Amino acid sequence: MNKLFIIGIVGLIGIATAVFFITDDADPKTVEVLGEPVLTITRTDEGYTPNEVTIKKGDIILWKNESSNFHWPASDIHPTHGIYPEFDPLRAVAPGEDWKFKYDKVGTWQFHDHLRANKIGKITVTE
Repeated sequence: MNKLFIIGIVGLIGIATAVFFITDDADPKTVEVLGEPVLTITRTDEGYTPNEVTIKKGDIILWKNESSNFHWPASDIHPTHGIYPEFDPLRAVAPGEDWKFKYDKVGTWQFHDHLRANKIGKITVTE
């Protein structure tokens, strides 16, 4: 009985290890945004430029990281991003990288850097 139990545990560990290591690197929640951005918000070491913009529903913003650190633009409320949860790259953006997001919800959306929450801004989306 003990041998059968140990074999079962070892088998479960093997399956769990295989599932952990044999995964697709793509995050299933991340959606590639097709189309050209209407504007760029740049993250510098000082913060976001511009940090307040108005766009139309369906417009795309390019988030460009020109800072010396990783950044993570996301909707408020920090740290859950629950007000507009789709507005979240789900990962940090490295220096020199960028991320695009298409705004499909009308409203005024506060945002912050998830890694440095004092870096903030606001996006207003109109019809």
